[in-house]
Amino acid sequence: MTLDVTGRAMRMQSSARKTLQYLLALIRKPHPGSNAAVERSIRDWGRIDERARDTVIEVDQMRLAYFKELFLRHGFSDREASIRAYAAYAMMMGDSMLKETVDLAGPVDVYVERFVDLLLCSPEADTAAREVERQDQ
Repeated sequence: MTLDVTGRAMRMQSSARKTLQYLLALIRKPHPGSNAAVERSIRDWGRIDERARDTVIEVDQMRLAYFKELFLRHGFSDREASIRAYAAYAMMMGDSMLKETVDLAGPVDVYVERFVDLLLCSPEADTAAREVERQDQ
């Protein structure tokens, strides 16, 4: 599944922005079959079985590496790309759980676009925003 998704994303040959939009929106699409349920089961199994845990770790590392590659391609430093890759993956995994119990207050594409905006904002813009917050305190 992971290789299939990253393979499709790579074949799109789109910008990092478009690829992130595709990947983060994918979680909200109805899945034929029970891919999400299978992943949850394997993750749960990984809590008690070392081989299953090793597989979960391997898949997580593959996904993080792909996200990191997108951020590197967008021009972020290695360290910044790693941080943003983790944030993107955390968003994706968190949304995969929350979508079952939390209704969005608007269309999915609006949320995805905002997530991508946050993930791709420049470090300078982020630093400036923190400075404004400090001044307001």
